[in-house]
Amino acid sequence: MILDLKLPGLNGLRICRLIKRDWNMKATKVLALTAYQPEKARKLFINAGADGFDSKPFDNQ
Repeated sequence: MILDLKLPGLNGLRICRLIKRDWNMKATKVLALTAYQPEKARKLFINAGADGFDSKPFDNQ
């Protein structure tokens, strides 16, 4: 699952935490992708259980 920190009406960090705490969903891989303060966001998402992080914009090569 790919999550952004700021989603319309939602919070990507909250969603990540909910996924990782749910017994049936915790094996779901979560990739965080955001343009919001990349270093701060990386720490927040990794602490929330994300499996990976990248910042926008990114070079797809």
